[in-house]
Amino acid sequence: MASRQVDFDTMSIIDQAKQSTWAQSVIQKQKACPEGLEWIRRDGGYQCTGGGHGLSDILIAEGKSGVMSLPTKTWLESDGIYYPAFDGAPGDRYHRAIGSEADIHLHAPGAKAIPQKSK
Repeated sequence: MASRQVDFDTMSIIDQAKQSTWAQSVIQKQKACPEGLEWIRRDGGYQCTGGGHGLSDILIAEGKSGVMSLPTKTWLESDGIYYPAFDGAPGDRYHRAIGSEADIHLHAPGAKAIPQKSK
């Protein structure tokens, strides 16, 4: 099912329902939202209900608990992709692994890379 996730938007409604069930089970195991929020389907992936995090279909298929940071809360406007530093449980710290526009596009086609704000 992992390899099929990247084709979600072109699947039949019946296949999408089956794939969505699988994806939700993977998301629950990964616990990928740093704030522990629920996920809603968007074109090309899922966005947490708080709006600040996203999972592209490619990240879900990858299975490494990667999560996109969406600081503007706009789907696919990311300043980087983060992976858990520990086991991916809500509240764990994440480290930024991917921040270049090219790398973000590999993990979320159509994404717009935005500069990370300096602290």
